[in-house]
Amino acid sequence: ENVVVRLNEDEAITNIKGEAKFLNIRNGNYLLSIIQLEDYKGWFPLKEDSVSITETGKFYIPFARGVKLSGNIVLDRERFSADAADPLDLSRIRVTLTDSIGKTFSTLTDAKGTYLLYVPSGKYMLSMDESILGERFALAENNVEIELQIGMEGFFYSFYVVEKKRRIIMRKSGN
Repeated sequence: ENVVVRLNEDEAITNIKGEAKFLNIRNGNYLLSIIQLEDYKGWFPLKEDSVSITETGKFYIPFARGVKLSGNIVLDRERFSADAADPLDLSRIRVTLTDSIGKTFSTLTDAKGTYLLYVPSGKYMLSMDESILGERFALAENNVEIELQIGMEGFFYSFYVVEKKRRIIMRKSGN
């Protein structure tokens, strides 16, 4: 229910049974797009970019469970830093997946730096918004290519953030 099916410029919305009807449509090939109006808890349509309408006029769009993408931010603190023992708030850091055509899926981390989202299978570029790190921290690796395949239960990835090392001069006083 509540899925918009678009054939070229014509749209219909599915009913409670998941059915949508297009009237007076000619046989032929149509560009197909699916827009989910609600959160389907990790279920995504498996579809092609186009569909061929024949005399029967029926076509089916199966939905498949997405892949659970989760991970965290691992923070390597400088041990001689004045605030090294104080925990840092790692919340609200944007983690983004981008596919080959530019479609993005994003989520935000919690206070401990963990993230979770469900995405359809495919090839993606996984990235973290490193602009929030400032000059004090550096991200070890960003823009990581990953492939999530149909049937995968989940994928876990950690972003490693390192506090930049400081030059420390230690002096002994006395004997």
